[in-house]
Amino acid sequence: GVYIFLSAQKQSKSKSNSDELGMYFYLGLALTSGYAFCDAFTSNWQSRIFKSTGMGPIQMMQSVNCFTLVVSLCFCFKDLPEIYLFYAQHPAIILHSLLMGLCAGFGQVLIFYTIRTFGPMKFAAIMTTRMILSILISIVHYGHALTTTGAIGMCITFVALYYQTFTKGAEQKRPRSN
Repeated sequence: GVYIFLSAQKQSKSKSNSDELGMYFYLGLALTSGYAFCDAFTSNWQSRIFKSTGMGPIQMMQSVNCFTLVVSLCFCFKDLPEIYLFYAQHPAIILHSLLMGLCAGFGQVLIFYTIRTFGPMKFAAIMTTRMILSILISIVHYGHALTTTGAIGMCITFVALYYQTFTKGAEQKRPRSN
């Protein structure tokens, strides 16, 4: 479905500037596929950890943030003096960084709570709904053209995900026969 959507959008734009879109089409397809893979892996992995360890959302968030801190420091270690100077020269960024961190932390708590309470498939449905709304708002706001084939590709993707989400949810509610 995603390939159909991207391919249809590429074909509608390629009439005007075909050379420019070729690279971006495949880059977009690779990034979208990578995002979908990582998103599915992460929510399923976190659900397993919740079930096997009884770890709560706050502990999970702390573990993820500690790992992220280490990875971030590894990538920006040589630039730390310049980062410090930028913060010193622009003190308003301190408040902005704190507010962004608080919002991100609150969002993480909600994500972990959702995965723990409803499972990874329901979370995937929520994130898919967010993505489709984001795409539709972008199409309307920026005046992008949506081809019929592109709309069909979007529908295939989202119907398949919702079908999988709700059929797996129905299987979990049924009592198991011995």
